[in-house]
Amino acid sequence: MLKRVMLLSAVGASLLWATNGDELMGIGAKSRAMGGVGIALDLGAENGLNNPAFIETGGRQEFLLGGTLFMPDVSYDGGDGYKKSDADLSVIPAAALAGRINERFSYGVGMFGTAGMGVDYRDDESESTMQMVTALQIMKFAVPLCYKFGNFRIGYTPYVQYSSLDINYKEPTLLGRHRGAGVAQDLGIGHIFGAGYVFDGKPVGGITLDGLKIGLVYKTSVDMDFKDQLQQATELFTLLGYLEDMGDTLEQPSQFGAGLSYAFGAHHTVAFDWKHINWSDAKGYKVLKWKDQDVFAIGYEYAEETWSLRAGYNYASMPFAEKDGTTAQGATINLFNLLGFPATVEQHFTFGGEYRVNEHLSFNGAFVYAPETTTTYDTSGINPEIPLLPHIINDTASVRHQQSSLTFTLNYSY
Repeated sequence: MLKRVMLLSAVGASLLWATNGDELMGIGAKSRAMGGVGIALDLGAENGLNNPAFIETGGRQEFLLGGTLFMPDVSYDGGDGYKKSDADLSVIPAAALAGRINERFSYGVGMFGTAGMGVDYRDDESESTMQMVTALQIMKFAVPLCYKFGNFRIGYTPYVQYSSLDINYKEPTLLGRHRGAGVAQDLGIGHIFGAGYVFDGKPVGGITLDGLKIGLVYKTSVDMDFKDQLQQATELFTLLGYLEDMGDTLEQPSQFGAGLSYAFGAHHTVAFDWKHINWSDAKGYKVLKWKDQDVFAIGYEYAEETWSLRAGYNYASMPFAEKDGTTAQGATINLFNLLGFPATVEQHFTFGGEYRVNEHLSFNGAFVYAPETTTTYDTSGINPEIPLLPHIINDTASVRHQQSSLTFTLNYSY
């Protein structure tokens, strides 16, 4: 049975983790510096995937170019001591353009890397990691649109999602065969619907709410079909009835959220976002018993004429919980989620800022830090039933996970 568990774990390890499940926390340096908020903020060109209702650029054309250096630190202990993944650096690009056709209608075009990571245990000789080398990349090509009427605004972003997945690893058997189907790629179509309301100085119900903005957003799910990748690695386990059939499809889940921001005084802005990610209904993830996530983000900006400082905090509980590890099925899922899907970080502290060189050019930066977590689950229900297996798995599995990232963008408007 151990062999089948380890084969299944190879699949999970091929899938990336970012901050909120496998969702990159916020898109763009401004959003990420403020804890990932963006549902109710005018962030211009970078807001196409946060909330297209707020891509307003103040009548200018705005161009954005930059990216994120994502630096995870993950180690797994499957009974042989902690082994560190060498996949500790990913580059996630971003480029976007936004502008206004008239006072009511704004548009954008963008290419955003929303994730890009994997694991690399090729130099590890222990059987608990199977010398796994994996890589998943997700890129979105988006066309955000925004229409304003009065204080209301609505937004829509259709996008094409490109995804690629590669898995190769050494089976933990006496034969030591290598598995790998090469790189699998797929394209999918997604949609983002957004709305917002901007309060001005006019009283509403006798109360003046000048500086307050509210926003709503809904993002559809996107299927990704990775031919032969998941099916090959899970076939034995599925036939034995220890796991539901995963097929070869992974689904980036739908999500919805709400946000508000408030600008006060001459320099201050605070913002709060909440979003709900539907992992429990997503193909692939629901086989692993992932649960829905509620993500809470709060951000602050202090702005002067030529510079701004930003800070924020983001929290989301883990998208999975420990199952009954004394059973084969529960132990299998526990092992899979910790070895393959170590989405165990929950808190994120952020800060950054902006320097405006002149009225056209500015530089934005953000640093995100997720403190290390250590998670240990019961895997005692996994017993070696095949004599040829050379390794007996430990009664517990543990993962250590810490993240940091740097985001930089150049913004040019005219």
